[in-house]
Amino acid sequence: MSLYDLLYDIKDRIKNDKHLKKFEIERNALSMISMPILNSRFFGQVDYVLKEFLIPIILEKQRA
Repeated sequence: MSLYDLLYDIKDRIKNDKHLKKFEIERNALSMISMPILNSRFFGQVDYVLKEFLIPIILEKQRA
């Protein structure tokens, strides 16, 4: 491995770390946006049917 390759790898790693940090911040922000509302809005009918067949602990794991 040459010095050039090493410098290129370091720059690439720094660039990827910055993108990863930005992605993690945006991903974590999405999980804070009223997830219960999203669950009830998109999966409300599924939850209604599942309540007939599953115990509450299993339902909580499904929602998580």
